[in-house]
Amino acid sequence: MDFRTITRKENKVCASQFFNAIDIWCHNPQIVNRRVLASVEILNIKVCHDIFEIFQRIDNLDISCLTNDNNEEEKSDIDSSRLLDALRVHHQVTAVTSGKKSRLYATKQLPRVPRIFAVGIEFFLLSVEENSVINIHKPLFKVKQPLGPTTAYMLQQDTDGYTSLRVYQSNNVIRDSSIEWLEKQLFPSILKWTKSESRIVPKSLPSLSLVSAEKYAKLYYELKEKYGTRLIKNWPENTDPMKFVYEDIAISTYLLLLWEKERFERKSNDLQTFLDLGCGNGLLVYILFNEGYRGLGIDLRKRKIWDSYPAETPLQVSTIVPSSTTVYPGVDWIIGNHSDELTPWIPVIAARSSNDCRFFLLPCCPYELNGAKYQRYCASKSQYSEYIDYVKSICVECGFTTHVDKLRIPSTKRICLIGWQTDTEETKKREDRIQRMLSAKTTLIRKKYESIEAVDVANDDTVNGWICDFKPRDKVEKWRERG
Repeated sequence: MDFRTITRKENKVCASQFFNAIDIWCHNPQIVNRRVLASVEILNIKVCHDIFEIFQRIDNLDISCLTNDNNEEEKSDIDSSRLLDALRVHHQVTAVTSGKKSRLYATKQLPRVPRIFAVGIEFFLLSVEENSVINIHKPLFKVKQPLGPTTAYMLQQDTDGYTSLRVYQSNNVIRDSSIEWLEKQLFPSILKWTKSESRIVPKSLPSLSLVSAEKYAKLYYELKEKYGTRLIKNWPENTDPMKFVYEDIAISTYLLLLWEKERFERKSNDLQTFLDLGCGNGLLVYILFNEGYRGLGIDLRKRKIWDSYPAETPLQVSTIVPSSTTVYPGVDWIIGNHSDELTPWIPVIAARSSNDCRFFLLPCCPYELNGAKYQRYCASKSQYSEYIDYVKSICVECGFTTHVDKLRIPSTKRICLIGWQTDTEETKKREDRIQRMLSAKTTLIRKKYESIEAVDVANDDTVNGWICDFKPRDKVEKWRERG
């Protein structure tokens, strides 16, 4: 097999570290390949044939013949059975539970810009015995640019402690831009991941796990085309429009698909209502409202960009302090997107609003329930990961079935929590548990009542656990993450 070595570097790591790095590359190509928005696994089988024989057969396979549909969207709908049938017919590849330790893994890679780049099928042939992986990228539509390299390549961990990158020389391939990318982008990333193992991308938390990656790629591109350029061009804030516009478009995409999925499961056609607490620049509210959803965004101060939205965009200036007045029984979803001091209160407010109120929470700056900065307790975790655990514990105490997912946004704080209210518990039991949690986690200001006679504190919110020593953010600020 004619694979020519492009580069080779000393990299004294064990085989498991090498394959951990390959696993990151297989499941998260968007980390290095910015043309890729998301990937979907369509095939993952053990194989009993010689890996180079399988490579030759896949290399000669015309994947465009897997469907006769001329519609681009339908043509890209290749599932595992269709691909596996094609491989069985032409190449006698079989799924086995024993034999040689080789595996054929294939993903459908989805482009960030569909009008330019083609959906691609990425094949990975992994050989444990050879400590190697052969990669072949095949675009589904040849009239567009491919997402991956135009030549097959091999990554191998040699017995002498070196890791090598080799490219397939079937037709005396000259050095091109894709080979430059392999050498200068992918290969250094693989070497870095072998040293840090799986900490770069935790395997336990895949991204977009609650929505369809294919629907996400399609809708994100549509919303980006619809809103992105105009908003960036007319951005009046001092913050970076490239970050905030595309981040809120991505969050909007996720919520729209999550709510579509929920309507399907509930067999309902009614669009969900929402409330965005700490809405910042209001862009998320603007997009959701413009897409037909009724809701409201509240923040303690108005932003310049609010004036550029249509007058009917529901944005309100108000300071939110957790109390009996901050419950919203008519709202389906409460959103806490970088809601700062309100973040740990979002599940409490949702739980006390109604038995059917859900929430979407994207924590950023860590705060306690009393509005103070969150302090780390565990040295073995980062402050961010520990804070996610802290907020999730509050969600669970409030009776929510809580899902954790990772978004595709231009931010290092990408983990979100989705709360669905359980209906198997009595409201009073849940409320008692919430009250015990608040009493344990906050300092209630009871002392001011001790010297006051004839005050009915039994019905006072400060005693019943709503108002503690919570300190909302000042209305005048120099800078805030949400613009």
